Amino acid sequence: MKNLSLYIHIPFCAAKCSYCDFLSFPADEAVMEKYVDCLREEIKSFAAEFTEHKVSTIYFGGGTPTCLSAYGIESILNEVRGHYCISDDAEITIEGNPESSTLEKLSILRTAGINRISFGVQSFDDKCLTAISRLHSAQQAADAFYIARNAGFGNVSIDLMFSLPHQSLGNYGETLDSAIALKPEHISCYGLTIEDGTPLRDAGYTTDEELDREMFYLTCEKLKDAGYIHYEISNFTLPGFESRHNTAYWNGTDYRGFGLGASSYVDNVRFSNTDNLDEYFLRKYERKEVYNLSESDEMSEFMFLSLRLLEKGVDAAHFFRRFDKNIYSIFGLQLNELIEGGLLRTSGGRYILTPRGIDLSNQVFMKFLLDKKA
Repeated sequence: MKNLSLYIHIPFCAAKCSYCDFLSFPADEAVMEKYVDCLREEIKSFAAEFTEHKVSTIYFGGGTPTCLSAYGIESILNEVRGHYCISDDAEITIEGNPESSTLEKLSILRTAGINRISFGVQSFDDKCLTAISRLHSAQQAADAFYIARNAGFGNVSIDLMFSLPHQSLGNYGETLDSAIALKPEHISCYGLTIEDGTPLRDAGYTTDEELDREMFYLTCEKLKDAGYIHYEISNFTLPGFESRHNTAYWNGTDYRGFGLGASSYVDNVRFSNTDNLDEYFLRKYERKEVYNLSESDEMSEFMFLSLRLLEKGVDAAHFFRRFDKNIYSIFGLQLNELIEGGLLRTSGGRYILTPRGIDLSNQVFMKFLLDKKA
């Protein structure tokens, strides 16, 4: 059977953060209950397409999935169980914010089979949290971590951000120290991106590129010293706790998205759901923005998705098995240029980003867009 990952989008949150341009918004309980009903119907409606697949990962993302009642989340998961073949060792993740994570709720979720939780902490500095409109304090973030442990979660991830307003290199280092002291199994660290239409953009906030890089280097240094493996550009893990769901994306595994605006990639076709809630409530589940990947698209994606995995990189033998083509016949010029420029290195038939290549990863990835170069 083919592996399949499921993504389930919960678009609700208590309030929008000042940096957020995700598909998320506040809603009352009636709207959330109606959404759960539609989501369960959508999940059931497409099950017949995946009888030859085994679900290896499930990911509840948002928004803030823990805005829903625990029983609402459990009912969604039970709908999946009732109609899809799920691996016995499937990784089932839920995103949550500290302020909506109670012991009662997390205990119900753990009993329901969710075995990984990812907290949107962002910072352990209250001034920074206020500046980006987060609703929790640093203490609440630490408390949520211990609540998750008490609820039985042995696999906890923490999201952090750097280049935030009021954030110096020193107090970002203190945030890293606070995260490390908790000993989560996984830590994601993202540089703040100022998106159009967000309050931070409207306020004229800009990031300092040099400070941003210093914060990234400090992240790598501190987490390495603490025993974390830098396995993907923005992700660090204790041994054996890589995000299997996100790794499935980077490895090109099929995934099906359910819920408002959710994206999917199945049999080399990318598509998404409607992002209009009224339309979704009418049970309009037809595919939007359908794109059939050409072989050039597939080869390009293979390159830049594989390069995100910092220890594995691009495997030339795997490229040949998948496309029946020698990697140098397609990307020889790009590979030579990037190696000579110190952005890639070779190791045992693999091409791996160097530290400088990580810094300039977007420029590296652009080199492999075949259709763009044509």
